Amino acid sequence: MSDPTQGQSGPLRTADATLPPGLLTRFGSRTTPPLAQTSSVMFAPAHSPVPPPAPPAPRMVGSTLAPWRLRRATDYIEAHLGEKMSLADVASASGLSRMHFAALFKASTGLRPLKYVQHRRIEHAQTALANSDLPVVDVALSVGFQSQAHFSTVFKRLVGESPVRWRQRQTPF
Repeated sequence: MSDPTQGQSGPLRTADATLPPGLLTRFGSRTTPPLAQTSSVMFAPAHSPVPPPAPPAPRMVGSTLAPWRLRRATDYIEAHLGEKMSLADVASASGLSRMHFAALFKASTGLRPLKYVQHRRIEHAQTALANSDLPVVDVALSVGFQSQAHFSTVFKRLVGESPVRWRQRQTPF
């Protein structure tokens, strides 16, 4: 059989010439340009230079909020603790996008913004429960919970007992 690369020129010849010997005779010399380009890469000799893969983009591992941004966020949270607030509100106060702020806030405090707000609300609720005779529902609403049920659930999860039981243990007889 004749050499299938005879009479060809240009990139197809170069690509076909790098194919293993039996492959071209099996499929003939009618190599399409995409196959020619692919085959020249797939069957390139080991000594041909192949560029190394690009390094991964640097991650923000270890990045935290600048102290002034963290202070702005926590000041905003404290000032609006009794109100409904969104992640967008707190992020805006610190001058960052929601997702960027949330990632940096967690890296800075160890808590997601919502969890941080819940902790602060429960701490304020504990102060109110210990120092006043307000009904639990009023305490819950005053620190920003939308219902007593949600307040009691979060309180029990964070403190380990219900608000009523916790209040009873704080009040000396």
